[in-house]
Amino acid sequence: MDCWPLVGGLVGLLTWGVLLEGPKMGGIIFRKNTSGNWVFTPENIIEYLKAPFKYDFFWNENFWQHNWIIMCTAGIGAGSIASCIPLN
Repeated sequence: MDCWPLVGGLVGLLTWGVLLEGPKMGGIIFRKNTSGNWVFTPENIIEYLKAPFKYDFFWNENFWQHNWIIMCTAGIGAGSIASCIPLN
């Protein structure tokens, strides 16, 4: 069995996570608390995982980079295409 689609899906998920902390979004996963210390906020990740099912605008093409389902699907598609390319 070819693992490229799985690798592509994981790359898509990781890319989505990086975009959540990128300069445009920033502070979704790690943010400063009231004391000024950086804290890990997993509840924000869970809310973002549920968001495409709750809000229609996540399916608008302008928000695809914030939709983990789209990012993983794109990664799986890229991995499937990569699996068809002979490497030797």
